[in-house]
Amino acid sequence: MKERQKITRFNGISKWLSNSVSESEDKRYIHRLLKEDKSQRDIILNELILIVQKAHEDARYRLRKLAGNSLFPFGDFSESDPSYGYPERLHIQTLKGYFGEIFAGIIAENFAPFGQDNWEVPAFLFRFHPVAFQHLEFLKQTGETAKPQPGRTGDDCLAFRRNSEGVIIASLICEAKCTANHDTNMISEAHIKANKSSGYPVDIPQLIDILQDYNDDLSFNWKNALQALQLKIKLNKIDKNYESCYLISYICGQHPVKKLTWISPNNWSLD
Repeated sequence: MKERQKITRFNGISKWLSNSVSESEDKRYIHRLLKEDKSQRDIILNELILIVQKAHEDARYRLRKLAGNSLFPFGDFSESDPSYGYPERLHIQTLKGYFGEIFAGIIAENFAPFGQDNWEVPAFLFRFHPVAFQHLEFLKQTGETAKPQPGRTGDDCLAFRRNSEGVIIASLICEAKCTANHDTNMISEAHIKANKSSGYPVDIPQLIDILQDYNDDLSFNWKNALQALQLKIKLNKIDKNYESCYLISYICGQHPVKKLTWISPNNWSLD
């Protein structure tokens, strides 16, 4: 058992990313445009690397736990670590997907989606990507070059708001996309998935599974809150004030030429 720390709080993010917001007339859709100031990249890079490393630490912990005690006699030999090569040895497409999921968490905790500044990401779900771990094991055994793998199913990232009693009062279901250039299909796929959502996170059991591996108060309280929410959903006894919100995060390296942004600031529905 070990303690888990908060992951995605950024100290200097306002210096690195400009932030402009617009919203639809009915106030139900909010569009946020973030632009990087490349002159600030060196200032923020170490902090961003730390956030990414923390986000993957649970998956590393899981790999080490499953492997049991190492029989290698020299503890400082890195290749004896069962998590060696994770995630950096995986294909760049997989890594871009991971970065997109992490950045959705960064947005949730640092940019007050829907005007609420108390969203929290209890944990990231990277340990539930078996195809990636199978491929990593294959790479270790064969020395071959990494190839693209299917992404995780389910929720990309989940954030929640709790009241003063620790009860979950809102969920933020995040669909994350990340591309080096631009891909219209990615945006369409994200919107279609959000439209088809049940309104509740499908990966609450997976979050509970992660949190019960840790013995700190933060993880314990989150586990209890998520178990209570899961029971309410199962019994169809959700509080009337509970909110279910959606965040579509699209990160790309190619800026639009004719428009301000690739995603419409006015309407997101593809129905």
